[in-house]
This record gives sequence, structure tokens and C-alpha cells, in this order.
Amino acid sequence: MIQICDHKLLIFLLLIMSVLACETTEILTFTGYEGGKVEIRCPCESGYEEQNKYLCRGECPVHLLKDKDIPVESGSPAKDRRFSLTDDRTTLIFTVTITDLRTEDQGKYWCGVKTGLGKLDKYTEIYLEIKPVSVVSGVTGEHLNITCHYNSDLKNKIKFICKGSDPSLCETSGIKVSSETNSNGRFSLRDDESAGVFTVTITDLTLKDSGIYWCGAGETGQKNKNKWISVTHLNIYNGINITPLEGYNSQTESLQNLLEQIENITAQELPLTNVTNILNMVLNASGKISESSSSVRPAELAFNGNHVLKTNGKLISTLVKPTDTNDRVSFTLAAVEVEIFMVGPSVTLDKIPRLVTTNCSVDIDLIGIAKNNNETRSAAVAFMSYNTMENLLKPDFFNTSTNTNKTMMSTVISATLPKTTNTKLTKPVNFTLKHIREFEPGSSLSCVYWSISEWIVDGCSVLKTNRSYTVCSCVHLSTFALIMQTNRPSESDSLLDVLNLVCVIVGLVFFSLALLTFALCQWSPGVNNVARINLCVSLLLAHLLFLLTQQFLSLIHPHQVLCAVIAGVLHFLFLSGFVWMFIEAVLLFICVKNLSQISSKRRGVLSSGFLCVIGYTVALVVVAVSAGVNPKGYGSEKCWIKMDKGFIWSFQGPVCAILALNVILFIYIIISLTSTLKNLNAEVSHMKQTKNMTFKTLAQFVILGCSWILGFWKELEIPFLILNSQQGTFMFLVYCVFNDQVRQQYRKFFRCPSRNTDDTSIHIQQRKCHSYESDSVMTVSQISNFTS
Repeated sequence: MIQICDHKLLIFLLLIMSVLACETTEILTFTGYEGGKVEIRCPCESGYEEQNKYLCRGECPVHLLKDKDIPVESGSPAKDRRFSLTDDRTTLIFTVTITDLRTEDQGKYWCGVKTGLGKLDKYTEIYLEIKPVSVVSGVTGEHLNITCHYNSDLKNKIKFICKGSDPSLCETSGIKVSSETNSNGRFSLRDDESAGVFTVTITDLTLKDSGIYWCGAGETGQKNKNKWISVTHLNIYNGINITPLEGYNSQTESLQNLLEQIENITAQELPLTNVTNILNMVLNASGKISESSSSVRPAELAFNGNHVLKTNGKLISTLVKPTDTNDRVSFTLAAVEVEIFMVGPSVTLDKIPRLVTTNCSVDIDLIGIAKNNNETRSAAVAFMSYNTMENLLKPDFFNTSTNTNKTMMSTVISATLPKTTNTKLTKPVNFTLKHIREFEPGSSLSCVYWSISEWIVDGCSVLKTNRSYTVCSCVHLSTFALIMQTNRPSESDSLLDVLNLVCVIVGLVFFSLALLTFALCQWSPGVNNVARINLCVSLLLAHLLFLLTQQFLSLIHPHQVLCAVIAGVLHFLFLSGFVWMFIEAVLLFICVKNLSQISSKRRGVLSSGFLCVIGYTVALVVVAVSAGVNPKGYGSEKCWIKMDKGFIWSFQGPVCAILALNVILFIYIIISLTSTLKNLNAEVSHMKQTKNMTFKTLAQFVILGCSWILGFWKELEIPFLILNSQQGTFMFLVYCVFNDQVRQQYRKFFRCPSRNTDDTSIHIQQRKCHSYESDSVMTVSQISNFTS
């Protein structure tokens, strides 16, 4: 037992001695940059040339062999394929190369040499530092700046910049300029010590200026002891001179000249800023053509569309660059969104992430496509979503056997495989397209792709669809879109539109007459017309705004903000109209209840001010909450509320609740009046009383909005249209024409002869029934005039 303990103690002491020995040796520091490579040169003592060498990560000297993290060892395959080891026994140096450097590679390493069985290995401590890389692009003939930030402890050091992928070689022969001279030909350096930053300016750029640049600081003559501050990857491209689009007879000629200039570009790679600038020029020029598309022949639109797609594809391909693993480029312009994904031979992904833009996304097996490219084992996909391309590649270019209306339901998208040799798909590509317009019930959707001069469906199909999205599956790549087909309006639909226009105009006229009557006529002190006046105002403005919007829809809809604002105002006006209908029903209910109970006390709570607060605040709160929850819910194709995500219930919900309450109140009022009339000895004939009550019942049914229930049945569209457009007409008849007091003032205004004095005196006695809240005595004349 004692011997075992002594043996363990001896091993422990030897380990401690080896660690102390290692710690007294100078630590070698190597620096690399993300995505690059580094060569770690490890010394080896004479006499151990034939022994195995290795690189160990972490605290290797204190670990047993089985616990050591050894990514690479001579004579054995590397555990990590990014690591390789070369042993030069002549110079007694073995070199470990690490490629595709990552931030997690930074840390402590040990160069290890095996010394034989029973002996401790020889170790040299290494520290690997990984710097992030900033990418700067420039154009030949121009100039650019490289900015280097440093800590305060380097303030008094000499600053410099050198070029080369290996910093140890860079500082030996690649220094371009330093703070000792501040300038060297095309290179100049300016050091702002107070800000802790120095800036290097390179003028008259050439293609040879491309490469890796290291910002460093140190002392004169102290090689290999410099402090590396940052790394910059400089990309220089050939300059591109695009002539401004001026001096052409037409927009088409201007666009064609621009596209021809782009086709003459020979550069395989371009900086992102150049590509986006040229794309903007192309899309702006094509947009001007699309604005006047009504005067351009369809064949010319298709030709321009093809040319624009081809040119854009060439521009996007210049952003595709070789990569060992994977890389991504994305940008958004006013007229297009672009997503580019590239994979290389060392990619570790099982599949690439979904490429997503605002209105669409794509799933593609790019890894499988790369594997099919045997030579390069790489591939790239470019995904573009155009916001205005439908103006060139119109949905009417979709030729079908049936005579239907075609509507573009998605943005036009393009998917290509730039700089990929074998473009054969390993599996179908799925596109998820967001509906940019409302789907009309009874319509059909088609996933289509563009072929020279028309949209066709070959190789594409609809996988699934709902009110908001459609998933298309295609067996090839091209330019795609989602088109909705609807049956053309029949002659009866046109007549219905005319009927709707006439009815709404008639209703607006009578709304106006009713308002004028309420405003100009003298009413009994007990009459409260607040609900009726505000009901007229709300519905008059709502119907008028809706009518004007539909008549000028083609001018309004392109302005999405204006369209959404109009939808919000219509939402508020119609809702406030329904709230006032409910208030009118409540007031009628109180009136009838008071009549049935012979008398009632005045209700101050139903003052005009209180009613106005209720009438408009409820509608305003509903609209405000709706807009807050879903601000994009306004602005449909008709400049009304969108059907997406059930947002229409922000209108239908309150309306259904009010209609249900109004129907209940209406039924109660009719039952109460009917039972009361049966017990009375009427002063007018039973037949005349029945006719009056029948008409007024129908009128109140419409005035209180109960006829809106008909809108739930498509078959009752015409009665729904007529009755609800004539709410103003019924209000004018019931509250104005059939009101004795108002008729008398009409006669006086138009100087018409009055009727029999006895008949007039009877009606003068009836006028006190007009109050909802005053004390009342139940008479036959009061009940017969309760709606006036």
C-alpha cells in the first residue's frame, strides 16, 4: 500500500516539474484571422527527429494521454480535417497548419514531441490569437480609407500597416506605410492619438491592391514582437462607367441602352455598392415604362421584362464569390429584395436555411446540388423578389382556355443557380408566396413561371393554400408568380353596380334633406333629435366616402397609405352609425315603456352631450384598438378592411352585437305597441291605423339597421342593397314627411293652403308625443305617432 502511494506521488512530482519546466519556456504567439489560415512552427530538440510530433489543445502537460485533446499528430490521420502537420527533420521544426480559422480556435496550445515509453513528452507552449476580419471594397482608379482602432497602451508606439496573409512575413517585407514617415507613394497614414485611431488612405487603387492588410503597432527593429490590432480584407474591382439615361426619344430606348451597357461588363465579381446602384438604375428605368404600360404594346412589355430579368441575373451573379464553407449576401432596394446563399466543399451544414423576403420564401436543397458538382463541390442560389415586375410581366400574359380575369396574387420572384456548373435539382423547390391581394371566394389559384412571352404552369403546382399564403412546388428554377383567376362580371353584375350607384345617390339626397329638416325646422321642446341627426351625419359621410372611393379606386389604390386611411375612416363612420342606431333603439324603447307605464321621470343621464360621447367614443375606441393590434389590416383591394387573420371581425363583431340588441328591442317595441292598441278605442279608423303602423314598423326596421341582417345571405343581395341604401329615405319620410308639425312648416315655407281647421287642430294636440323623456299621458294619437 505504501509502495503504491509512493509511486503515485512520484508521478505527481514529475508532472509538476514538467509543468514548471514548460512555464519557464517562452510562450510563442501566433496570430491569424477568421476564415484564413495560420502556420504554427514548433521547435524540436536534436535527437528526437524520429519521434512523433503533435499539437495539443488546452492544459496538455497535466493530463494523461487519454484525456489530451490532440487534433493532429504525425503518422496518424487528423481528427479535425482543418489541421495538418508537416515535419522538417532537417531544420528541426515541425509545422502545424490550421485552415478556415474560427473564433473558437483562439487559445492555448502545446507543441508536443514524444520522447519514448516511460518518459515525459517535450512541450512548447503556444498561444493562438484569432482576429475578426472587416471587408472593405474599392474601385480601380479611386481611393479608400482603412481605419484602425487601438488601445491607450499603444499610444506612443509606431503604427503601421502591412499586406500579407501571414503577419510574421507581412511585417518583414510587406509594410506599406508607418507613422515614422506617414506617407509612402500612394499610401498615407494619419494617427489621431486622442481618439485612439489611425487611418490609412490608399489612392489610385489597382487590382493588385486586393488582399489582407494588418494594422499593427510596435518598436523600431523589434521584429516578431509587434502588437496586431486589426485585419482588413481589401477587395478592388474594375471601375464601371454607366452613361446617364439622357437624350433618348423614349423610355424604352433609354432602358435598352442601359441594359446593353450592363451586358458589356466583363468583370466576374463586383462590389455590392456597384451592383445595388446599377440595379436601382435598371429598375427605375423599367418602372417608368410600366407607369405608361397602357400605351405600350404587350409584346414590347414582355421583351423589356425578359431583358431586365436577364440583366439582373448577370448583375446578381457578380456577388457570388468562392467559399470553402458557406457565405451569404442580402440587400433590399425599393423595387427588389435579394437573398444569395453560397456553399463550398467544406460546408458543414446538412441543409441551408430558408431564404426569406418580405412577401415570399424558398426551400431548396443547395447542399445536394453542390455534391452533384463533382469538380468544385460548390453551388450558389440567388433569390429575388420584385415589387413592381408585374407591371411588365402582366398577369394577362397567362393564357387559359377560359375567359377569366387574372390577378397577380404575389410578387414576381426569380430563383437561379449562378456560377454553378450542374444546375440539376435533386428535389422539387418549394416557394411560399404571401398573398398581396385579397383572395376572392370561388376563384382559382395557379403557380406559374415565365417562359419568353407568357406565364405557364408546366412543372409547377399548388401544394397548399389558405387566405394568406400559397405554397408552390416546382421541378425547375425560373421566374415565378401566383395568379388568381376569377370569372368575368356578368351582365347582371353590371346592372347590380348601376342599381347600387343609383340607390346610394338617392339615399344621400334624402339624408341631406333629413339633416336640413332637423336643422331648420322648429321642434317641440321635448323632442330629442340628437340620435337622428348624428345617425344621418355618420351614414351620409360613410356612404359618400365609400361611393367616391369606389368610383376613383384605380387612382386611390396605388397609394397604399391613403387607401389604408380611407379604410380606417370608413370603419369609424359605419361603426358610429351603428352605435347611433342602437341609441335610437334604446330611446324608442324608453318612449314605449313610458307610454305603457302612463308616466316616467326625466332621465338626465340621456342628455345630448352624454349621447354624443357614447355615439363616437365607442367607434373610435374599436378602430384605435384594431389599428393598434393589426396596423396592416386596413387597405384591401377595395380600400376597405382586409380579410386576413379574421381582421374583418373588428367590424362584423360590433355590428352583429348591435344588430342582435336592436332586433330584440324592436320586437319588444312592436309587441308592446300591439298589445296597447288592442285595448284602446282609436279615434281613427282601424284600417287607417293598421296601414300606418305597418309602414312605420317597416320603416323603423330599416332605420334601426335590422335590415343589415340580410347581408348574411348572398341570395338577398338586392333587397339588402336597396333597403340599406335607403335608410336616409325612410328617416326623411318617418321623421319629416309624416310628422304633422314638420308638414305644417313645409306648407308655410312653400306657401301651400292648409287643410281643414278641425283636422289641423287634432294634429296640433298630437305633437307632445315627440319627447322620449318627458312625462307623457297615453292617448291613441300618441301611440300612432311614436315614430315621429
